[in-house]
Amino acid sequence: MKDKLALSVLTLGHTLVHWYFQGFLLIVPFVIKEFSLSFTQAGLLVAYRTILGAIVNIPAGALVDWLGKRRLILAVSILWSAIIYLMVGLSPNYVVLQIMVALVGIGGSTWHPAAMSTLSNRFPERRGFALSLHEFGANLGDALAPLVIGIMLVTIGWRQVLGINAIPGIALAVALWFLMGKFQESQRINMDFSKYTAGLKSLLTNKLLIKLSGISALRTMSQNVINTFLPIYLINVLAMGSDKAGLMIALLTLPSLASGLVVGTISDKTGRKSAMAVCLWTSAAMMALLGVFQQGYLFMGSLVVLGLFLFSVRPVNFAYALEVTPKDIGATTVGFIFGLNTAFAALAPIIAGIVADRVGAVSTFYLGSALVLGSAILTLTLPKVIRQKKGETVPASVGKPS
Repeated sequence: MKDKLALSVLTLGHTLVHWYFQGFLLIVPFVIKEFSLSFTQAGLLVAYRTILGAIVNIPAGALVDWLGKRRLILAVSILWSAIIYLMVGLSPNYVVLQIMVALVGIGGSTWHPAAMSTLSNRFPERRGFALSLHEFGANLGDALAPLVIGIMLVTIGWRQVLGINAIPGIALAVALWFLMGKFQESQRINMDFSKYTAGLKSLLTNKLLIKLSGISALRTMSQNVINTFLPIYLINVLAMGSDKAGLMIALLTLPSLASGLVVGTISDKTGRKSAMAVCLWTSAAMMALLGVFQQGYLFMGSLVVLGLFLFSVRPVNFAYALEVTPKDIGATTVGFIFGLNTAFAALAPIIAGIVADRVGAVSTFYLGSALVLGSAILTLTLPKVIRQKKGETVPASVGKPS
């Protein structure tokens, strides 16, 4: 019962983390108009949030593993996101706006190591399913945010939207603190510092983990490009209303609600490599087709297929990584991958912004395709199968390609 409660609460929390993230991206086109920003400046604004997230990720994971204060970290993560996004809406000028947006990155960076390591430890036999359900929460937030916020932006300003959005975050932080109380005690890990540093060194020398991190980083860069510049393309280039743009973005995010759970469950049975490869190769093709079609029904169809596959990879990637690293540094493993993810992902909107200013916003679709194609190529270097005995975690030394 406690496991089901934790899974439900963490899934809901992940929904809100991504609601904030995706919702802000729909607001960026209006920030561009208010502050007269170039596409490069808009890319930099999104990158600020990602850069601080990259800096915080690894120490956040270490903090979770070493102190075991999952309930506190999870509650503070949600509360921080809610309050800082509120402050973004109160920013009087572009300089303050940049600082506030950068600080937002701390919230999501502390959430993922704590939540994903908790689920990995509690569901060793159904790790792919548990992490995919957690990812379902993210996809739900990604899907609902553009729909709801797109409609809100028709009637009220972007600053008011951010103020209203703070309310559910504060409420969930309080609820999470009380609901996760008993569950938290079972998740504390006692570990001396020397053992911890030895485990951390094993991550840095784990060749398979480095490859998985590279795959994840390139895919995340691609996702960051499409997440940032699809709203900008629709609203600032095609002059689409925010409500219609929200519906278009939902075509990308809604399909992942079903496909993420399906792909995660399939990967539990057939292996992580094949599931990741199919999703990544298909995503590369669909993102290129966005640049070919540019608008219309074929453009919309490409968005739907892209949504089915692009967002389904991450939980499988993390399940794979957690299977080839020591269990007692699971949060650090998540933080390690997210740290690399966000470090490289921070470059994506900046590069895309420069490309969009010089060549046109539609070119960002081809950039995203090239990035996810690189991720797909890297899957060819992964071993075919890594099996676990019941209740065991594969050592960090496992994973040299066969």
